[in-house]
Amino acid sequence: YQRRVHGEAVRSAVLTSIQTVPCFYTMLVDEPCYMAFTFRTRLMKFVDDVEFFIDEGKGLLHFRSASRVGYGDGGLNRKRMEDFTRKYANLMKLDRAQLATAGLLHSNSSSCRCQVM
Repeated sequence: YQRRVHGEAVRSAVLTSIQTVPCFYTMLVDEPCYMAFTFRTRLMKFVDDVEFFIDEGKGLLHFRSASRVGYGDGGLNRKRMEDFTRKYANLMKLDRAQLATAGLLHSNSSSCRCQVM
């Protein structure tokens, strides 16, 4: 099952999903196909860099999240991006099979991609 989704719909779903993630964030770059944020955890104030790239040609949303300092944050970065993925998938009406196909279920990386075609 595939469907073509306009980049603006993807962008809107990303922004809506970001706004519901329980964390402090700042948007650093806001372009039509690329957005960059910093997220800061509430308690320890760890900073993570998060990037989104909308590839309309392939119908994919790529995202990457990386911690700026240290090696561990108790899984908060991963939890935040999994939270984002669930909210984004719900907004875009993606089911579990589509998420598994896109490699978003049980991923060992916080760098993922979402099929939005």
